[in-house]
Amino acid sequence: MSDNQAEITPEARPYTWRSCLGVLVLLILIGLVPLFGCRLVTQRVLQFGNEDGRFLNIFMLDEPDQEGIGVQWTRSFDDEAVCTRTKVRYHMFVGEGENFDYCECLNEPVSRPLPDMCVLAP
Repeated sequence: MSDNQAEITPEARPYTWRSCLGVLVLLILIGLVPLFGCRLVTQRVLQFGNEDGRFLNIFMLDEPDQEGIGVQWTRSFDDEAVCTRTKVRYHMFVGEGENFDYCECLNEPVSRPLPDMCVLAP
């Protein structure tokens, strides 16, 4: 190294490409929040996922005595009995919502009993 070039230490470089990328990703995520909010208000339901039993629903409650946002998460977990487990959580602005979990199976398994807390679908 020549005498004219100063050695740059890690302390002298406070911003690395990783920290700049992290800030950029954070800003993009913050910018997406109003977009998702506007879409939720206009469509009343946002659904993420696919048809194989794994999806996330975010929906609005707009009743006279209940206002808020509900989140429903469903996933399949048993191939033999074709079971899905669903969790519903409410974040209320007005009134109260009762959070709940349930499990529903389409078939009775041959080799074992139904998983705990699961019922057969009618």
